[in-house]
Amino acid sequence: MGRRLRHTPLFLIVLLVAALVPATKAVGADPGQPATKAECKMEGWQDFANAGFRNQGDCVRFVETGVFTCRDPLGCVSYATEDPLRLATALVTSGPVAFLGVDELRGVEIALGARGPVLSHAVELRNEDSMCSAEGGAAAADAIGADPTVSAVVGTTCSGAALAAAPIISDAGLSMVSPSNTSPILTEPDTHAAGYLRVSWNDRDQAVAMAGFVTGEGAMTSAVVVDGDPYSVALGEAFVESFEGSGGTVLAVEVAEPDGSDVAAVVAAVVGAGIPDVLYFPVFDPLGSALVAEARAMPALDGTQLAASDGLASQGFVDGLGADAEGMLFTVPDLSFTGSPEYADFAAAYFDEFDENPLTVFSAFAFDATNVILDGIEGVGIVDGAGTLHIGRQALRDALFATAGFAGLTGTITCDLLGDCGQTGFVILTVTAGELVPVP
Repeated sequence: MGRRLRHTPLFLIVLLVAALVPATKAVGADPGQPATKAECKMEGWQDFANAGFRNQGDCVRFVETGVFTCRDPLGCVSYATEDPLRLATALVTSGPVAFLGVDELRGVEIALGARGPVLSHAVELRNEDSMCSAEGGAAAADAIGADPTVSAVVGTTCSGAALAAAPIISDAGLSMVSPSNTSPILTEPDTHAAGYLRVSWNDRDQAVAMAGFVTGEGAMTSAVVVDGDPYSVALGEAFVESFEGSGGTVLAVEVAEPDGSDVAAVVAAVVGAGIPDVLYFPVFDPLGSALVAEARAMPALDGTQLAASDGLASQGFVDGLGADAEGMLFTVPDLSFTGSPEYADFAAAYFDEFDENPLTVFSAFAFDATNVILDGIEGVGIVDGAGTLHIGRQALRDALFATAGFAGLTGTITCDLLGDCGQTGFVILTVTAGELVPVP
């Protein structure tokens, strides 16, 4: 069901511990528990909320006897001295996008190899394939949730899998940190699952970034075209909210067929509502290409700025449109962290272990997700007199959501109440002489 990590070379551990483990938390730090009766007195017992002490007497008895009683509302996962601590992953490892999950799993393994034992326990992984689908996410979550030895989960890769997996994981009393989910729905108040967090970006933020940029450039009116997909709709709604919040007017919001079959009618409806300063369409191809071609063929829109999201931000898209793409705007995540010395060390360790460069940037996010979880475990774990490690599930969940100022590989990580932890910003790109480049 689980597997031990293969031996990691000593030089790799030395390299990564020095360069990548956050300086705010020492590897192998003592758990948050009292060692003397004096620490229990003068309401000091309240400093150990993770231990579930009800009063000073509980705290003193623990110090004197070493007997731990789990009072965590979600229960505890416990590991005897010789047992490995167990994490699970719910990443896609089969199908067309398996490379994403494989890359993330490697990031998890590098983090564990660099970290070494956690509270004197080796770490074992249980890997479940979430298959980048709701069905796969549910199946992976069911399997993980039924395993009482799992302390926390890194996953999922795909947002669709998370929508199904997060409620199951949460109901099982576990917490899950995703390295690559970006759907706004996952951290909306009405749809957020209690144990779900992510260190990746929220796609909603890129729509806000675009709205802020175009209004800053003087745009006063806009129109929005979406394709009905949750990604597209969420970005469209965020753009409207932000644009109007900046004093602009949204003249129309239209829904187009994803295959682009009705673009003529959609663009005609946009023009009929008034000529916008900006036409924003957070969609994918073939709709994106069809919209651009139709808009460029409409003389009334000659002065309208065309703006899209990262779903279309590729050189292939630009090349396919030729001159029609000139001057377009796109939002893309700010991945400048890949130029840091820390990332260079990570990439070198990745190459040494797997004989190739990181497949995507998400291995770095998986590295951070793993370390956020391990920091939480080190902060709340209780070791009793017999040497058994106890991790309160609610205590760990609380610690994860309280993460603040974590010096991650991908940036400083601070979690909010709905599980958004990533600090990745967005860069505005434009097309100049047929090339995607940052706006001047």
